[in-house]
Amino acid sequence: MNNLYLSIIIPVYNEEENIRELFKKLTDVCKKIKYSYEIIFIDDGSCDGTLDILLSLQNNDKSIKIIKLSRNHGHQLAISAGIDHADGKYNITMDADLQHPPELIPQFIDKADEGYDIVSGVKEYTVKRGFIKNILSACYYMILKKITNINVEAHASDYRLYTQKALQVIKRMRERERYLRGLSQWIGFRHGTIQYICPERFAGKPKYTLKKLAKLASYGVFAFSAFPLRVTTYVGIVIVIFNVCYIIFSLAVWINNPQILPGYTSLVIFILFLFSFLFISIGILGEYVLRIYEEVKQRPLYVIDWKKGFNN
Repeated sequence: MNNLYLSIIIPVYNEEENIRELFKKLTDVCKKIKYSYEIIFIDDGSCDGTLDILLSLQNNDKSIKIIKLSRNHGHQLAISAGIDHADGKYNITMDADLQHPPELIPQFIDKADEGYDIVSGVKEYTVKRGFIKNILSACYYMILKKITNINVEAHASDYRLYTQKALQVIKRMRERERYLRGLSQWIGFRHGTIQYICPERFAGKPKYTLKKLAKLASYGVFAFSAFPLRVTTYVGIVIVIFNVCYIIFSLAVWINNPQILPGYTSLVIFILFLFSFLFISIGILGEYVLRIYEEVKQRPLYVIDWKKGFNN
């Protein structure tokens, strides 16, 4: 029987400047908890000194376990690799840049002790994050809530606690384009939140570029909603109705005055609009087809090069 109390899952990618400080804060917190714990670091193809630092720390502290992926698989898949190897009563996912304060871990545990199966960290609005980013984030989550059947909190993060019951369900979900904030809501169970002010990165540059953020956001939309497809249907119906009305209008004008030809400009505008809509529709359909294509190949979510500190 497993008696492990806490598993902490941390994906890392070129975080050599943050690892030691993060580990120091984690051990300070975990020692106060006074229960068994493990810290699972997933090296997601780092090309700096991150892995060497992890190995050095692991030689002195056997609570550290390391998974080295064969290449950079991405943040969500790296977290998934850690989830697959975690087996604690409580399991916490967090980032390595210290924007997920380790000092909050006891609050997550207290919340879980109240009966919550999933506890999510929700960032409070801060000026440091930037007005535009906060507005875009709030708009995205508002739209996501409207078009899907999941209720992801605005400014939610991947700082999250799963009980063993919730973790086992997440482990069984093997879709490739993973949006863990959505999956954790989709599975149900009792959800709680912890509000926190997101500090600045301790060191280094953010790994989530605007392009990567947009890609992650698209996972939330296309993985949990068919709304984009339905929109193309609705717009298509409107265009058909408009087209019928335009034909009737053109015939009426021609019957009353056969010498007058309907307006060339309006016809060109309509054709351009129609073709634009068709290409957008094909693009949306292609996004769904691409996701089907990726899923049916049944490739593994990630490839492990090696791991250290595990019993098997």
